[in-house]
Parts: sequence; structure tokens; C-alpha cells
Amino acid sequence: NTADYFSGGMRNYYRSSPTITNTTFSYNTAYNGGGGMFNDSSSPTITNTTFSYNTADYGGGMFNYYSSSPTITNTIFWENLKNGSNSVSGADIENSSSSPTVSYCLTQTYTNGTGIINNQDPLFVDAANGDFSLMGCSPAINAGTTVTHTTDALGNPHEGIVDMGAYEYQELDPITITANITNGTNPNYSGVPSITSEGAILNTNNAVFKAQNYIELLPGFSVAPAPEQATVFRAEIEGCE
Repeated sequence: NTADYFSGGMRNYYRSSPTITNTTFSYNTAYNGGGGMFNDSSSPTITNTTFSYNTADYGGGMFNYYSSSPTITNTIFWENLKNGSNSVSGADIENSSSSPTVSYCLTQTYTNGTGIINNQDPLFVDAANGDFSLMGCSPAINAGTTVTHTTDALGNPHEGIVDMGAYEYQELDPITITANITNGTNPNYSGVPSITSEGAILNTNNAVFKAQNYIELLPGFSVAPAPEQATVFRAEIEGCE
């Protein structure tokens, strides 16, 4: 979304007080103030929301103006730009005669609040393609505070301590592979935290295993057990451990 003046993504005007939950404001542009959101004499309640890659001259993520007092909880502000910079004051949140209440949020430049995680990469899975869910080692996991809603933007339940942002991290169950991968198959096991295998990759097959943290191969696993087999086994670890 693009605005010529204020509020690329959303404008709340003159005592507006919407409730915004489990929402993502991303890649919005305002050529003056409030790339993601512009609050004018308004006090929205914003919970478990992600502001990322928004751009404005003032308040890349959010611009609060003229006695606005938004309440912002469990929210991520990351890679928002003020005048082309993500590291200047006002890149995340900029205030003019306004006093937001910011608690348990991950920010890049804004530090005025309670429970703030400042300037730590939230480790989105694939922000370039619009996936703002969290990788398994994100500092935003289990870093929020108690809320009344029970699910995230995708309907996944909150588990334990609520995560920051619009998406609750979902740890998937391990997959166990014990059968041989034979001729004509090319599996790609993706997004699992661990893979165990006692089987073999046979007959010029290529197997790609993608995992969040680690891959475990049990004794007996083999690749190309017969001579002269042009077989490929590749493991891609996408997490941080």
C-alpha cells in the first residue's frame, strides 16, 4: 500500500480506537509519516502484530501524532525505514505530542517501554517472500506477556508463554524414515526438527533433507551402498543450533 502523505498501511483519525490483533503490516509506504500506521488523536490497542519493511519520512513503522496513546503489546518492529534508514530514531515508532504504552515488544531502535527486546533479529522464516513466522531460535519466542486471545494469525494455539509477533512458533514432530529410498523417488523432507533413518538411499536417487535444528542418522544408514551408484544425500539445517 502507498500513500502520498500519511499512513501507508492504516490511518486512525480523531479519537479512533480500533483493536488490532494477529496482524502483519509489511512493505507499506507513506511519503510523509507512518509507513505502517499513522495515529492522529487516536489510541488503538495493538497486540501480537508485526510491523516490518514499512517506509516513511517519519515513523517508518508507526507515527503517533497529536495526543495519540496507542497500547502496543507483544509486537515486532523490524526493518522499518525512516528516510531510508533502519537505525535512526523513529524508524520503528515516532511520536509527536503522543505517549504510546509499549510492552513486551521486539524493536530495532525504540527503547521506551517494559520488557523490550532491542535490536535483536527476530529471525523470520522468509520475510522477502512474506513469511513472517519465526525460526526455532528467534528471540521473540516465549518473550511476550499474557493475552486473552488463544491463537495466532493462522489459528495455531499459543503454547506456554506467548511469542511476540503475529505468528506463534510451531515446533513440528520428528519424522522417522526406516525404509530404503529406491529407484524413481526423489523425496524432499522439509521443515522437520529431526530426521532419523536406518534405511539406505539407492539407485542414483537424490534425497534432500531440510531440518530446523538437526538431523540424526541412526546406525545402519547408508548412501549408495552398491558400487558405482551416483547417489546424492544432502542435509540443509535451517535453524540456529
